Amino acid sequence: MKQITCQDGYTITQDAGFPRLVSYRHQGKSQALNLLRLEAIPPDSKAAAVLANRGVAPSDYLWNGTHVIRYNPETRTFLDGLIAEQREIEAEKDASRAAERAILEAEAAAMPVLLVVQDALSYGTELCRARRLTERESVGYSAREREGRLVSLGESIKLSHPNTPTVRLVLSRTSDGSFSGCDNYVVIVTHGEWDAIVAEQAAADEAKERARQEAEEQAAAKRAEALAEARATGQAVVLRRWTTERCMHHDDECSFDNAVEWLRPDGTTKVTYTCCY
Repeated sequence: MKQITCQDGYTITQDAGFPRLVSYRHQGKSQALNLLRLEAIPPDSKAAAVLANRGVAPSDYLWNGTHVIRYNPETRTFLDGLIAEQREIEAEKDASRAAERAILEAEAAAMPVLLVVQDALSYGTELCRARRLTERESVGYSAREREGRLVSLGESIKLSHPNTPTVRLVLSRTSDGSFSGCDNYVVIVTHGEWDAIVAEQAAADEAKERARQEAEEQAAAKRAEALAEARATGQAVVLRRWTTERCMHHDDECSFDNAVEWLRPDGTTKVTYTCCY
């Protein structure tokens, strides 16, 4: 434990158990500060103004954004030494962590890349690339978990149409593992199956778009026919009917309404609701 005491009794002490921390004590007050978060007080800060009003130079203190610690000729060399020492220790830790991370990344990159279909209740069916755990990552897992655990690689492809033939065929097979997190079912697929799934999804998207366009065209034609009838008769014409999910009149005794959309001769529409009770 390192400590310095100033002439007026102001004491700075390095924590023995956590050498990154120092505490000061003066006139019954004390505060612990992180050496690596200490910095010069900005001249335009509130702390600088408070110190200046007390006739103290802000440059004679360091702060962590909240609390200040004395940094004058009596303490400067002491604090500089502690800060430099902790920064050197942190730099060594960073270098060690970077080296360890590089080893882990190299081991992961050497693992075979698998093409998989993942089916999860919470977020649906996806295509993605994955790998098994490395030997180092497997530490702490049971033999069963080591064999079945998978790690996702990169972005996944959301399957908007999970009931296409190849997807159904793949998901009928026994699971090859799972990803960490929520419950999911993962099956390894071949390149051919991957390409077939992508092609089927594209075809399903095209069919859905064609159906949407046809529905819009039919709706437009129906509206034009209804508008012609309304103008010919001078009366509103029923455009569509449906049942609501709740009573639109907020009647406690009614569960839902029959809704009717009417097309007027001037082309505007109105909707009427009838309680069904």
